[in-house]
Amino acid sequence: MKSIDERAIGPANPLSKRESEVLELIALGYTNKEMAGAFKLSEKTIEYHLSQIFKKTDASKRTEAVTNAIRNNWLSST
Repeated sequence: MKSIDERAIGPANPLSKRESEVLELIALGYTNKEMAGAFKLSEKTIEYHLSQIFKKTDASKRTEAVTNAIRNNWLSST
C-alpha cells in the first residue's frame, strides 16, 4: 500500500486522514473487504468511512468521490 501524500491533508481538505487513506485505496481499486483487511477494521467501519467520504465529496459513487477529491486537490492523482 503506497502512503498518502501528506500535502493533500490540509485546512481546505474536509477529509480526515483515515478517509483520505480509504479514498486512496478506492482509487487503486480495493473492495470494502480488502480495505477492511488492510486497515484491520470491520467492513461496517469501512462503509461508515465511505458514507462520510460521499457526503464530503458530494458524490454518490466511488469513482465520483475519487474524481471530485482529485479535482479539489484532496487526493493526489499520481
